[in-house]
Amino acid sequence: MSSGAGRMTSWFPTSWSPGPVLLRLLLAWVALGFLAVALPSALPAWQWTGTSILGLCLLAVVQLGLDPGIKVQRDVAPSLPLGEWSTVRIELRTENVPWWRRTPRWEIYDHHPARAETRALPWVLRRGRTSSEWRESVARCDYELRPRRRGAAEFGIVEVWRSSFLDLLRRRYTPKASRTVRVLPNFRPILSEGLAGIEEHMIRSGFHLQRRRGEGLEFQELRDYREGDTLRQVDWKATARRGRLVARQFQEERNQQVVLLLDCGRRMHAMEGDLTHFDHVLDASLLLGYVAHRQGDAIGMQAFAGEERWLPPLRGGGSVNRLLDAIHDLQTTGESPDYSSAAARLMERQKRRALVLLLTNLRDEDAAELLAAVRMLRRRHLVVVASTRELALTALRDQLVEEHRSALEISAAHHYLRARTEAHERVRAAGAFVVDVEPPKLPHALVARYLEIKRAGQL
Repeated sequence: MSSGAGRMTSWFPTSWSPGPVLLRLLLAWVALGFLAVALPSALPAWQWTGTSILGLCLLAVVQLGLDPGIKVQRDVAPSLPLGEWSTVRIELRTENVPWWRRTPRWEIYDHHPARAETRALPWVLRRGRTSSEWRESVARCDYELRPRRRGAAEFGIVEVWRSSFLDLLRRRYTPKASRTVRVLPNFRPILSEGLAGIEEHMIRSGFHLQRRRGEGLEFQELRDYREGDTLRQVDWKATARRGRLVARQFQEERNQQVVLLLDCGRRMHAMEGDLTHFDHVLDASLLLGYVAHRQGDAIGMQAFAGEERWLPPLRGGGSVNRLLDAIHDLQTTGESPDYSSAAARLMERQKRRALVLLLTNLRDEDAAELLAAVRMLRRRHLVVVASTRELALTALRDQLVEEHRSALEISAAHHYLRARTEAHERVRAAGAFVVDVEPPKLPHALVARYLEIKRAGQL
Protein backbone atom coordinates (compact mmCIF):
# COMPACT_ATOMS: atom_id res chain seq x y z
CA MET A 1 0.00 0.00 0.00
CA SER A 2 0.90 3.65 0.09
CA SER A 3 3.34 5.31 2.40
CA GLY A 4 0.30 6.77 4.14
CA ALA A 5 -0.10 3.71 6.37
CA GLY A 6 -1.54 4.27 9.81
CA ARG A 7 0.66 3.34 12.76
CA MET A 8 0.22 0.09 14.71
CA THR A 9 -2.22 0.48 17.62
CA SER A 10 -3.18 -1.60 20.63
CA TRP A 11 -6.68 -2.68 21.60
CA PHE A 12 -8.99 -0.95 24.07
CA PRO A 13 -12.10 -2.93 25.11
CA THR A 14 -15.22 -0.84 25.57
CA SER A 15 -18.39 -2.96 25.80
CA TRP A 16 -19.91 -6.43 25.96
CA SER A 17 -22.84 -7.97 24.11
CA PRO A 18 -24.61 -11.37 24.26
CA GLY A 19 -24.16 -13.57 21.21
CA PRO A 20 -27.04 -15.23 19.34
CA VAL A 21 -26.30 -18.65 20.88
CA LEU A 22 -26.53 -17.25 24.41
CA LEU A 23 -29.83 -15.53 23.59
CA ARG A 24 -31.27 -18.81 22.32
CA LEU A 25 -30.06 -20.67 25.43
CA LEU A 26 -31.61 -18.05 27.71
CA LEU A 27 -34.88 -18.25 25.81
CA ALA A 28 -34.90 -22.02 26.22
CA TRP A 29 -34.07 -21.66 29.93
CA VAL A 30 -36.98 -19.24 30.43
CA ALA A 31 -39.32 -21.65 28.64
CA LEU A 32 -38.05 -24.46 30.87
CA GLY A 33 -38.79 -22.25 33.89
CA PHE A 34 -42.44 -21.94 32.86
CA LEU A 35 -42.54 -25.71 32.52
CA ALA A 36 -41.04 -26.11 36.02
CA VAL A 37 -43.84 -23.95 37.44
CA ALA A 38 -46.43 -26.34 35.97
CA LEU A 39 -44.41 -29.53 36.60
CA PRO A 40 -42.30 -29.38 39.81
CA SER A 41 -40.41 -32.46 38.62
CA ALA A 42 -38.78 -30.28 35.95
CA LEU A 43 -37.31 -27.91 38.56
CA PRO A 44 -33.94 -29.75 38.92
CA ALA A 45 -33.48 -29.67 35.14
CA TRP A 46 -34.18 -25.94 35.11
CA GLN A 47 -31.66 -25.34 37.89
CA TRP A 48 -29.00 -27.49 36.21
CA THR A 49 -29.54 -25.69 32.90
CA GLY A 50 -29.20 -22.28 34.52
CA THR A 51 -26.01 -23.32 36.33
CA SER A 52 -24.53 -24.68 33.08
CA ILE A 53 -25.34 -21.49 31.18
CA LEU A 54 -23.78 -19.42 33.96
CA GLY A 55 -20.67 -21.59 33.93
CA LEU A 56 -20.29 -21.27 30.17
CA CYS A 57 -20.70 -17.49 30.44
CA LEU A 58 -17.98 -17.31 33.09
CA LEU A 59 -15.61 -19.25 30.84
CA ALA A 60 -16.47 -16.90 27.98
CA VAL A 61 -15.78 -13.89 30.22
CA VAL A 62 -12.38 -15.34 31.13
CA GLN A 63 -11.60 -15.95 27.47
CA LEU A 64 -12.61 -12.46 26.32
CA GLY A 65 -11.41 -10.62 29.42
CA LEU A 66 -7.74 -11.02 28.58
CA ASP A 67 -5.63 -9.14 26.05
CA PRO A 68 -6.47 -10.72 22.68
CA GLY A 69 -2.81 -10.53 21.70
CA ILE A 70 -3.22 -8.72 18.38
CA LYS A 71 -2.63 -5.24 17.01
CA VAL A 72 -4.27 -3.33 14.17
CA GLN A 73 -2.97 -1.15 11.36
CA ARG A 74 -4.89 0.79 8.68
CA ASP A 75 -3.17 1.40 5.33
CA VAL A 76 -4.70 4.16 3.21
CA ALA A 77 -3.22 6.50 0.62
CA PRO A 78 -2.60 10.06 1.86
CA SER A 79 -4.68 11.41 -1.05
CA LEU A 80 -7.82 9.89 -2.58
CA PRO A 81 -9.50 10.88 -5.87
CA LEU A 82 -13.04 12.24 -5.66
CA GLY A 83 -15.70 9.83 -6.92
CA GLU A 84 -13.27 6.95 -7.57
CA TRP A 85 -13.02 3.62 -5.74
CA SER A 86 -9.85 3.27 -3.68
CA THR A 87 -8.63 0.33 -1.59
CA VAL A 88 -8.24 0.58 2.18
CA ARG A 89 -6.47 -2.23 4.03
CA ILE A 90 -6.79 -3.17 7.70
CA GLU A 91 -4.24 -5.60 9.10
CA LEU A 92 -4.73 -7.68 12.25
CA ARG A 93 -1.46 -9.03 13.68
CA THR A 94 -1.44 -11.93 16.14
CA GLU A 95 1.19 -12.47 18.83
CA ASN A 96 1.46 -16.18 19.69
CA VAL A 97 -2.09 -16.62 20.94
CA PRO A 98 -2.38 -19.77 23.17
CA TRP A 99 -5.11 -22.26 22.33
CA TRP A 100 -7.36 -21.38 25.27
CA ARG A 101 -7.47 -17.69 24.22
CA ARG A 102 -8.26 -18.33 20.57
CA THR A 103 -11.61 -17.02 19.38
CA PRO A 104 -13.16 -18.27 16.15
CA ARG A 105 -14.80 -15.09 14.87
CA TRP A 106 -13.98 -11.41 14.48
CA GLU A 107 -16.12 -8.65 12.92
CA ILE A 108 -14.34 -5.52 11.70
CA TYR A 109 -16.05 -2.16 11.14
CA ASP A 110 -14.02 0.84 9.97
CA HIS A 111 -15.28 4.29 10.92
CA HIS A 112 -14.56 5.76 7.49
CA PRO A 113 -15.36 9.36 6.40
CA ALA A 114 -19.07 10.12 6.55
CA ARG A 115 -19.38 11.39 2.96
CA ALA A 116 -18.14 8.17 1.34
CA GLU A 117 -19.48 4.89 -0.02
CA THR A 118 -17.95 1.51 0.86
CA ARG A 119 -17.91 -2.03 -0.45
CA ALA A 120 -17.01 -5.23 1.49
CA LEU A 121 -17.72 -3.83 4.96
CA PRO A 122 -18.23 -5.13 7.61
CA TRP A 123 -15.52 -7.77 7.28
CA VAL A 124 -15.83 -11.11 9.08
CA LEU A 125 -12.74 -13.17 9.94
CA ARG A 126 -13.31 -16.80 10.83
CA ARG A 127 -10.50 -18.91 12.27
CA GLY A 128 -10.49 -22.69 11.95
CA ARG A 129 -9.54 -25.13 14.67
CA THR A 130 -6.15 -26.19 13.24
CA SER A 131 -3.06 -24.74 14.84
CA SER A 132 -1.57 -23.98 11.42
CA GLU A 133 -4.18 -21.27 10.85
CA TRP A 134 -3.15 -19.59 14.09
CA ARG A 135 0.52 -19.54 13.16
CA GLU A 136 -0.34 -17.01 10.43
CA SER A 137 0.84 -13.67 11.86
CA VAL A 138 -1.22 -11.26 9.72
CA ALA A 139 -4.86 -11.23 8.61
CA ARG A 140 -5.75 -8.59 6.01
CA CYS A 141 -9.10 -6.94 5.43
CA ASP A 142 -9.36 -5.04 2.13
CA TYR A 143 -12.40 -2.93 1.36
CA GLU A 144 -13.18 -0.24 -1.21
CA LEU A 145 -14.10 3.35 -0.45
CA ARG A 146 -15.39 6.08 -2.77
CA PRO A 147 -15.29 9.66 -1.37
CA ARG A 148 -18.18 11.93 -2.26
CA ARG A 149 -16.75 15.22 -0.98
CA ARG A 150 -13.46 17.01 -1.55
CA GLY A 151 -11.19 18.30 1.20
CA ALA A 152 -10.07 16.74 4.47
CA ALA A 153 -11.57 13.29 5.16
CA GLU A 154 -11.36 11.87 8.66
CA PHE A 155 -10.98 8.17 9.44
CA GLY A 156 -11.97 7.35 13.01
CA ILE A 157 -11.58 4.22 15.09
CA VAL A 158 -11.49 0.65 13.83
CA GLU A 159 -14.32 -1.14 15.63
CA VAL A 160 -13.82 -4.87 16.18
CA TRP A 161 -16.19 -7.37 17.78
CA ARG A 162 -14.49 -10.47 19.17
CA SER A 163 -16.67 -13.57 19.77
CA SER A 164 -16.10 -16.22 22.44
CA PHE A 165 -16.38 -19.98 21.92
CA LEU A 166 -19.88 -21.06 20.81
CA ASP A 167 -20.52 -17.34 20.12
CA LEU A 168 -21.92 -16.94 23.65
CA LEU A 169 -20.51 -13.47 24.29
CA ARG A 170 -19.04 -10.71 22.15
CA ARG A 171 -16.71 -7.95 23.18
CA ARG A 172 -16.15 -4.68 21.38
CA TYR A 173 -12.68 -3.17 20.94
CA THR A 174 -11.94 0.26 19.51
CA PRO A 175 -8.30 0.84 18.57
CA LYS A 176 -7.36 4.50 18.24
CA ALA A 177 -6.51 4.59 14.53
CA SER A 178 -7.72 8.05 13.52
CA ARG A 179 -6.27 9.44 10.30
CA THR A 180 -6.93 12.42 8.05
CA VAL A 181 -6.45 12.14 4.28
CA ARG A 182 -7.05 14.55 1.42
CA VAL A 183 -9.78 14.03 -1.16
CA LEU A 184 -8.64 15.67 -4.39
CA PRO A 185 -10.45 16.52 -7.63
CA ASN A 186 -10.19 13.58 -9.98
CA PHE A 187 -8.95 15.16 -13.21
CA ARG A 188 -6.70 12.27 -14.26
CA PRO A 189 -9.18 10.87 -16.83
CA ILE A 190 -9.24 14.26 -18.56
CA LEU A 191 -5.52 14.84 -18.19
CA SER A 192 -4.72 11.41 -19.63
CA GLU A 193 -5.82 12.62 -23.06
CA GLY A 194 -3.00 15.16 -22.95
CA LEU A 195 -2.48 18.26 -25.00
CA ALA A 196 -2.36 16.30 -28.25
CA GLY A 197 -5.78 14.84 -27.57
CA ILE A 198 -7.21 18.28 -26.87
CA GLU A 199 -5.85 19.73 -30.10
CA GLU A 200 -7.12 16.72 -32.04
CA HIS A 201 -10.56 17.27 -30.51
CA MET A 202 -10.46 20.92 -31.57
CA ILE A 203 -9.51 20.03 -35.15
CA ARG A 204 -12.30 17.40 -35.36
CA SER A 205 -14.78 20.01 -34.23
CA GLY A 206 -13.80 22.26 -37.16
CA PHE A 207 -11.53 24.68 -35.32
CA HIS A 208 -8.29 25.25 -37.31
CA LEU A 209 -5.31 26.71 -35.52
CA GLN A 210 -3.23 29.32 -37.36
CA ARG A 211 0.06 30.91 -36.43
CA ARG A 212 0.21 34.65 -36.67
CA ARG A 213 2.78 37.27 -35.88
CA GLY A 214 1.81 39.55 -33.07
CA GLU A 215 2.57 40.52 -29.52
CA GLY A 216 1.70 36.98 -28.44
CA LEU A 217 4.53 35.41 -30.55
CA GLU A 218 8.26 35.49 -29.86
CA PHE A 219 11.31 34.54 -31.92
CA GLN A 220 12.41 30.93 -31.52
CA GLU A 221 15.12 30.13 -34.11
CA LEU A 222 16.40 30.56 -37.66
CA ARG A 223 15.78 27.78 -40.20
CA ASP A 224 15.81 27.20 -43.95
CA TYR A 225 12.98 28.80 -45.88
CA ARG A 226 10.06 26.41 -46.52
CA GLU A 227 7.25 26.51 -49.01
CA GLY A 228 4.34 28.34 -47.43
CA ASP A 229 6.45 30.75 -45.35
CA THR A 230 5.60 34.41 -45.84
CA LEU A 231 8.11 37.04 -46.96
CA ARG A 232 7.75 38.68 -43.54
CA GLN A 233 9.41 35.61 -42.03
CA VAL A 234 12.52 35.90 -44.23
CA ASP A 235 15.61 37.11 -42.36
CA TRP A 236 17.43 39.03 -45.12
CA LYS A 237 20.68 39.53 -43.23
CA ALA A 238 21.01 35.83 -42.49
CA THR A 239 20.03 35.07 -46.10
CA ALA A 240 22.84 37.31 -47.39
CA ARG A 241 25.41 35.68 -45.10
CA ARG A 242 24.45 32.10 -45.94
CA GLY A 243 23.66 32.55 -49.61
CA ARG A 244 20.25 30.90 -49.34
CA LEU A 245 16.81 31.89 -48.05
CA VAL A 246 16.58 31.77 -44.23
CA ALA A 247 13.30 32.23 -42.31
CA ARG A 248 12.58 33.15 -38.72
CA GLN A 249 10.66 30.54 -36.65
CA PHE A 250 8.25 31.95 -34.09
CA GLN A 251 6.49 30.31 -31.16
CA GLU A 252 3.74 31.35 -28.79
CA GLU A 253 5.14 33.79 -26.28
CA ARG A 254 5.95 32.14 -22.99
CA ASN A 255 6.20 33.77 -19.58
CA GLN A 256 2.61 35.01 -19.70
CA GLN A 257 0.19 34.89 -16.77
CA VAL A 258 -3.20 33.21 -16.39
CA VAL A 259 -5.51 33.86 -13.41
CA LEU A 260 -8.58 31.78 -12.56
CA LEU A 261 -11.41 33.70 -10.88
CA LEU A 262 -13.52 30.99 -9.20
CA ASP A 263 -17.13 31.59 -8.15
CA CYS A 264 -17.83 29.56 -4.98
CA GLY A 265 -21.40 30.85 -4.63
CA ARG A 266 -24.68 29.00 -4.25
CA ARG A 267 -25.34 28.39 -7.94
CA MET A 268 -22.18 26.33 -8.31
CA HIS A 269 -23.59 23.77 -5.87
CA ALA A 270 -26.02 22.40 -8.47
CA MET A 271 -25.45 18.71 -9.18
CA GLU A 272 -24.60 17.38 -12.63
CA GLY A 273 -24.41 13.61 -12.37
CA ASP A 274 -22.24 12.61 -9.41
CA LEU A 275 -20.44 15.96 -9.28
CA THR A 276 -21.42 19.55 -8.62
CA HIS A 277 -20.87 22.32 -11.14
CA PHE A 278 -18.02 23.49 -8.92
CA ASP A 279 -16.33 20.08 -9.07
CA HIS A 280 -16.39 20.27 -12.86
CA VAL A 281 -14.97 23.80 -12.63
CA LEU A 282 -12.07 22.56 -10.50
CA ASP A 283 -11.38 19.74 -12.98
CA ALA A 284 -11.26 22.32 -15.77
CA SER A 285 -9.02 24.59 -13.69
CA LEU A 286 -6.49 21.84 -13.06
CA LEU A 287 -6.43 20.78 -16.70
CA LEU A 288 -5.92 24.37 -17.77
CA GLY A 289 -3.16 24.73 -15.18
CA TYR A 290 -1.42 21.67 -16.61
CA VAL A 291 -1.68 22.98 -20.19
CA ALA A 292 -0.51 26.47 -19.14
CA HIS A 293 2.50 24.89 -17.43
CA ARG A 294 3.30 22.98 -20.62
CA GLN A 295 3.08 26.27 -22.54
CA GLY A 296 5.49 27.99 -20.14
CA ASP A 297 2.86 30.29 -18.60
CA ALA A 298 2.23 31.08 -14.95
CA ILE A 299 -1.10 30.03 -13.38
CA GLY A 300 -2.80 31.73 -10.43
CA MET A 301 -6.18 31.70 -8.70
CA GLN A 302 -8.60 33.87 -6.74
CA ALA A 303 -11.74 32.47 -5.09
CA PHE A 304 -14.75 34.62 -4.19
CA ALA A 305 -18.34 34.33 -2.92
CA GLY A 306 -17.14 32.32 0.06
CA GLU A 307 -13.70 31.76 1.51
CA GLU A 308 -11.25 34.33 0.17
CA ARG A 309 -8.19 32.69 -1.38
CA TRP A 310 -5.45 34.13 -3.52
CA LEU A 311 -2.64 32.29 -5.26
CA PRO A 312 -0.41 34.62 -7.29
CA PRO A 313 0.56 33.32 -10.74
CA LEU A 314 3.32 30.73 -10.38
CA ARG A 315 5.50 29.11 -12.99
CA GLY A 316 7.62 25.99 -12.93
CA GLY A 317 7.37 22.28 -12.28
CA GLY A 318 5.41 22.65 -9.05
CA SER A 319 2.82 25.14 -10.31
CA VAL A 320 0.10 22.52 -10.88
CA ASN A 321 0.69 20.97 -7.45
CA ARG A 322 0.50 24.39 -5.81
CA LEU A 323 -2.75 25.07 -7.64
CA LEU A 324 -4.09 21.70 -6.51
CA ASP A 325 -3.16 22.45 -2.89
CA ALA A 326 -4.91 25.81 -3.12
CA ILE A 327 -8.25 24.61 -4.53
CA HIS A 328 -8.72 20.96 -3.48
CA ASP A 329 -10.71 21.77 -0.32
CA LEU A 330 -12.65 24.78 -1.61
CA GLN A 331 -16.38 24.34 -1.00
CA THR A 332 -19.45 26.13 -2.31
CA THR A 333 -21.40 28.44 -0.01
CA GLY A 334 -24.86 29.95 0.17
CA GLU A 335 -23.61 33.39 -0.87
CA SER A 336 -24.45 35.20 -4.07
CA PRO A 337 -21.45 36.17 -6.22
CA ASP A 338 -20.27 39.78 -5.95
CA TYR A 339 -18.50 40.16 -9.29
CA SER A 340 -17.59 43.81 -8.84
CA SER A 341 -15.86 43.27 -5.48
CA ALA A 342 -14.01 40.24 -6.83
CA ALA A 343 -12.82 42.23 -9.87
CA ALA A 344 -11.68 45.14 -7.69
CA ARG A 345 -9.63 42.83 -5.44
CA LEU A 346 -8.06 41.15 -8.46
CA MET A 347 -7.11 44.51 -9.98
CA GLU A 348 -5.32 45.40 -6.72
CA ARG A 349 -3.44 42.10 -6.60
CA GLN A 350 -2.65 41.46 -10.27
CA LYS A 351 -0.72 44.43 -11.64
CA ARG A 352 0.68 42.71 -14.71
CA ARG A 353 -1.52 42.06 -17.75
CA ALA A 354 -2.97 38.53 -17.62
CA LEU A 355 -5.58 36.27 -19.09
CA VAL A 356 -8.40 36.26 -16.49
CA LEU A 357 -10.86 33.37 -16.70
CA LEU A 358 -14.01 33.96 -14.65
CA LEU A 359 -15.74 30.62 -13.99
CA THR A 360 -19.34 30.98 -12.86
CA ASN A 361 -22.97 30.13 -13.65
CA LEU A 362 -24.27 33.30 -15.23
CA ARG A 363 -27.95 34.25 -15.00
CA ASP A 364 -29.59 37.09 -16.86
CA GLU A 365 -30.23 38.95 -13.59
CA ASP A 366 -26.45 39.01 -13.00
CA ALA A 367 -25.65 40.61 -16.35
CA ALA A 368 -25.51 44.25 -15.18
CA GLU A 369 -23.11 43.55 -12.30
CA LEU A 370 -21.00 41.19 -14.37
CA LEU A 371 -20.72 43.78 -17.17
CA ALA A 372 -19.35 46.29 -14.67
CA ALA A 373 -16.79 43.74 -13.46
CA VAL A 374 -15.76 42.85 -17.02
CA ARG A 375 -15.26 46.51 -17.96
CA MET A 376 -13.11 46.99 -14.85
CA LEU A 377 -10.94 43.97 -15.65
CA ARG A 378 -10.67 44.90 -19.33
CA ARG A 379 -8.72 48.04 -18.43
CA ARG A 380 -5.66 45.85 -17.92
CA HIS A 381 -6.48 42.19 -18.63
CA LEU A 382 -7.89 39.93 -21.30
CA VAL A 383 -11.11 38.39 -19.93
CA VAL A 384 -12.86 35.08 -20.58
CA VAL A 385 -16.23 34.40 -18.90
CA ALA A 386 -16.89 30.65 -18.68
CA SER A 387 -20.47 29.86 -17.67
CA THR A 388 -21.73 26.37 -16.87
CA ARG A 389 -25.13 25.42 -18.29
CA GLU A 390 -27.40 22.82 -16.70
CA LEU A 391 -27.87 19.65 -18.74
CA ALA A 392 -31.49 19.40 -17.64
CA LEU A 393 -32.34 22.73 -19.29
CA THR A 394 -31.07 21.61 -22.68
CA ALA A 395 -32.89 18.29 -22.36
CA LEU A 396 -36.10 20.06 -21.36
CA ARG A 397 -35.83 22.53 -24.23
CA ASP A 398 -35.49 19.68 -26.75
CA GLN A 399 -38.50 17.71 -25.46
CA LEU A 400 -41.69 17.30 -27.48
CA VAL A 401 -44.82 18.94 -26.10
CA GLU A 402 -47.24 16.22 -24.97
CA GLU A 403 -49.51 17.93 -22.45
CA HIS A 404 -50.30 21.34 -20.99
CA ARG A 405 -47.88 21.02 -18.06
CA SER A 406 -44.97 19.97 -20.25
CA ALA A 407 -45.74 22.85 -22.61
CA LEU A 408 -45.36 25.32 -19.74
CA GLU A 409 -42.08 23.74 -18.58
CA ILE A 410 -40.62 23.69 -22.11
CA SER A 411 -41.69 27.27 -22.71
CA ALA A 412 -40.04 28.35 -19.44
CA ALA A 413 -36.82 26.57 -20.44
CA HIS A 414 -36.82 28.34 -23.83
CA HIS A 415 -37.41 31.70 -22.14
CA TYR A 416 -34.64 31.12 -19.58
CA LEU A 417 -32.08 29.99 -22.17
CA ARG A 418 -32.92 32.90 -24.47
CA ALA A 419 -32.43 35.37 -21.62
CA ARG A 420 -29.16 33.64 -20.75
CA THR A 421 -27.97 33.90 -24.35
CA GLU A 422 -28.80 37.61 -24.44
CA ALA A 423 -26.78 38.12 -21.23
CA HIS A 424 -23.82 36.39 -22.83
CA GLU A 425 -24.10 38.59 -25.90
CA ARG A 426 -23.93 41.69 -23.70
CA VAL A 427 -20.77 40.31 -22.07
CA ARG A 428 -19.22 39.72 -25.51
CA ALA A 429 -20.12 43.26 -26.52
CA ALA A 430 -18.20 44.50 -23.46
CA GLY A 431 -15.03 42.91 -24.90
CA ALA A 432 -14.87 39.56 -23.10
CA PHE A 433 -14.74 36.08 -24.59
CA VAL A 434 -17.61 33.80 -23.52
CA VAL A 435 -17.60 30.04 -23.04
CA ASP A 436 -21.11 28.66 -22.42
CA VAL A 437 -21.11 24.87 -22.10
CA GLU A 438 -22.47 22.04 -20.01
CA PRO A 439 -20.20 21.17 -17.05
CA PRO A 440 -18.72 17.90 -18.41
CA LYS A 441 -17.60 19.76 -21.55
CA LEU A 442 -16.03 22.66 -19.68
CA PRO A 443 -12.44 21.32 -19.41
CA HIS A 444 -11.96 20.90 -23.17
CA ALA A 445 -13.82 24.09 -24.01
CA LEU A 446 -11.76 26.17 -21.57
CA VAL A 447 -8.44 24.78 -22.81
CA ALA A 448 -9.55 25.24 -26.43
CA ARG A 449 -10.26 28.93 -25.78
CA TYR A 450 -6.93 29.39 -24.00
CA LEU A 451 -5.00 27.80 -26.89
CA GLU A 452 -6.95 29.87 -29.42
CA ILE A 453 -5.95 33.06 -27.61
CA LYS A 454 -2.34 31.90 -27.40
CA ARG A 455 -2.12 30.98 -31.07
CA ALA A 456 -3.77 34.21 -32.16
CA GLY A 457 -1.28 36.26 -30.12
CA GLN A 458 -4.08 38.17 -28.37
CA LEU A 459 -2.63 38.03 -24.89
